[in-house]
Amino acid sequence: MMKKKWLILAILPALVLTFTSIGSLEDVQAVPAQSSHYWWKPRKMITTKKQSLWKINGSEPRYEQRLVQKKNLKKGSIVTVEAPANWPWAFIGNIPGIGQATEGRYFWVNNNDSNKWLAKYNQKNLKKYHKKTTHKKVAKSH
Repeated sequence: MMKKKWLILAILPALVLTFTSIGSLEDVQAVPAQSSHYWWKPRKMITTKKQSLWKINGSEPRYEQRLVQKKNLKKGSIVTVEAPANWPWAFIGNIPGIGQATEGRYFWVNNNDSNKWLAKYNQKNLKKYHKKTTHKKVAKSH
């Protein structure tokens, strides 16, 4: 009987530490690899670094597609991305500071093979990366 008590007293602190250190699954911030099936569907993300985006003419075959225009995407921008077969990253919907992701035969891509410039869209990352623009009040002169 005494051995059982000591065994319970030895195991109990280990169990408590294990379960308190795990936390909730929402706290996990890892972004899946670019080659993951996760990216087969468009995902709403926040940019963690400034990125160069390319506007591409989609009416040409992939091996002939050329850069038409280049613009920068600011850190903290909220975007919807996916990883299509021909480009590392393609954008869906509206891109802040740029406009629509697809315009007729043109579309915007990021040729960065890494996913380190992205964070999952959630409240924690929103506070960390996204800065709301504040409008200064202009004094009226009479």
